[in-house]
Amino acid sequence: MIRYATEQDKPQVRALWEQGFGDEEPYTGWYFSRVFHGERTLVHEEEGRLLSSLQLAPYLLNVKGRPMPVAYIVGVITEELSRGRGYAKALLRRALSDLKEDGLELALLYTDIPGFYEPLGFTCCYRLRRLRFTATEAGPQWEKRQPDTAAIDHCQGVYRRMCSSFDGYVLRTAGNWQTYLEDWLTDGRNGLYTGEGAYVLSDAGESGFGIKEIGYTDEDALQQALTCCARLAADHGYSEFGWDAPESAPLPTQAEETLRPWVMARITGCPELPAAEAAAATVELLGAPDPRLWVGEIT
Repeated sequence: MIRYATEQDKPQVRALWEQGFGDEEPYTGWYFSRVFHGERTLVHEEEGRLLSSLQLAPYLLNVKGRPMPVAYIVGVITEELSRGRGYAKALLRRALSDLKEDGLELALLYTDIPGFYEPLGFTCCYRLRRLRFTATEAGPQWEKRQPDTAAIDHCQGVYRRMCSSFDGYVLRTAGNWQTYLEDWLTDGRNGLYTGEGAYVLSDAGESGFGIKEIGYTDEDALQQALTCCARLAADHGYSEFGWDAPESAPLPTQAEETLRPWVMARITGCPELPAAEAAAATVELLGAPDPRLWVGEIT
């Protein structure tokens, strides 16, 4: 039976999540206390056991100058011993139908297994430029921030200016920023840094120093942000850092630059529509391919 979850289902949904994605505290505890909503969680239940689940997160995208109601699909998981029986795909089909009935036009998701979603008509309409930069100790030291009101206001102002040249991006609210930054900063190795006309979300991981997102108001602010990142990487003991940047970021093409497939998308409704037709309709709705298309990650 497919149904929406209740608050009482949270422990079983969390157990499924941990089986598929791991129990990474403090993040998992934070997510299920701050982000989980039973009424947005579809589950497949048999004899009182939850065998599969997914969660829906509604947002607004700016697409071709108009706000478009959409939803991210997150946490798609099936119990290990029940995989291969079509439970997750049945949940996805139900989600596509329900989202359409609720007036949401597009479903989005992040995945490392696009082949699982392509038969349902999901297609990649967003790409990122995979860039590498040299670390240096000569860059500026920006202020490390906590997700308080002042930091959120700064990030929101920068983000709005930056996105004026993009399309298909999330219309982030102050609440979106709060949960997004809390999400990112639950891991103590990550950081938020702000400077004039810019912000940086950094990741000092075991495998290297990376940048999750840079917001900038103009090209000068972007260059200042990159010099800040170069200093941060050097301060953490790295010789270089990486950034998966929006396709239209105003930076010269690098010699070994590649394009990384990013978010997959699909029109809502018509879950039985042939995959090729659903993909074509999604591309038309978004106006893809267009290097200005960029949907920044959000929680």
